[in-house]
Amino acid sequence: DEGKRTERAIFCSKIFFIFVLLAAPAALAVSVFVVLRDEEANDFGTQVQNTADEFIALSNHNMDSIIKVLATLSMSASSLVKHQKQESGFPAGFITITDAEEQFEAARNSTGALVIAYMPIVQSSDYDLWMLYSEENKGW
Repeated sequence: DEGKRTERAIFCSKIFFIFVLLAAPAALAVSVFVVLRDEEANDFGTQVQNTADEFIALSNHNMDSIIKVLATLSMSASSLVKHQKQESGFPAGFITITDAEEQFEAARNSTGALVIAYMPIVQSSDYDLWMLYSEENKGW
């Protein structure tokens, strides 16, 4: 009976040893997988956040540039309208813009706008005068 107990203890020890030999690498592999998976997920999340931040910064910069170009064009046109009204005696908006095509094209290209145009508000009482003025100055 003592021999069977010893034999059984040795058998159980062998089974336990084999189990430990198989379980240890499996546990190590699972641990490494979990750690690396979390690390990769964190790295990916950081990369996405950095890309999104860069995209937002570039978009804001582009919008600022567009607004500056359009504000400058608007201010220049307004100043020109006021100045020519005083000089010519015509109603406001009756202006001739030197190199208008080139200026508007440059503004359109730098802003990405589909159209940039100068369209004065002509009062009904000034319609005939506008038709005369626009015909005489249609070259610009």
